Amino acid sequence: MQNLYFLRTSLDINPGALSKLLNITAHTYLLYEKGIIPIPFEIIKMLSVAFNVDDDIITDGTEIPEETIISHQKMCELTDDEIINVLTKRILPNGEKLNYRNIRKVKNRVSKYEKNEKSEP
Repeated sequence: MQNLYFLRTSLDINPGALSKLLNITAHTYLLYEKGIIPIPFEIIKMLSVAFNVDDDIITDGTEIPEETIISHQKMCELTDDEIINVLTKRILPNGEKLNYRNIRKVKNRVSKYEKNEKSEP
């Protein structure tokens, strides 16, 4: 999960801040990042939306596009709080607040999407 580590550190985000955005513990996030435990589909989707990358960049180590790297470099000019706000707005685009209930809604929507994808022939 080198790409996951790179994406997080390229924005200079600590694991605790990112884990709060995903509604998981920092310990669990680090286990995902180190490849010790598999990343659930809904977390992969949320990370890909937050980092503005395709799912396969997070899951299989596909090369990170140069435009993503440039975009992250530009975002580093923002404060830590501003970066988290940008990532939050990507995950919660309707202006919802970052809280357990709203993140749970996103995870549920993604889980339903995944189930529909699997059930189609």
